[in-house]
Amino acid sequence: MQWNAEYNAGFTTGTPWLMVNPNHAAINVSAAEQNPDSVLHFYRKLLRLRADNQTLIYGDFALIERDHPQVFAYTRTLGGEVFTVLCNMSGEDVALSKPISGECVLRNVSGEETQTLLPYEARVIKSIVEAM
Repeated sequence: MQWNAEYNAGFTTGTPWLMVNPNHAAINVSAAEQNPDSVLHFYRKLLRLRADNQTLIYGDFALIERDHPQVFAYTRTLGGEVFTVLCNMSGEDVALSKPISGECVLRNVSGEETQTLLPYEARVIKSIVEAM
């Protein structure tokens, strides 16, 4: 684990048996703690969102965009609450095949929300469906 920008990334004062990655000065836990847009902070928000929502824990799972080569997407549904999770697993923009509506409650990139996912973008969208 690259803990900080110090010698051996703060992992050991001894001699590590694996080489320390040269990027440890920029990519480390200490730097991530200081950056509110870091992956560390995103995962903390993601874990809090799941812990606070029964639908994300107990809701019915349904895979969507099943045959899409770049997108992993699914819904979790409980009662009338639906969470749609969209993940672009590629380095290219991806247009969604179906319109997605609702409130975006978590997203790992900033900017305008469109029906196109940016490279490596992840979104969690919450919507309410009326009972028929």
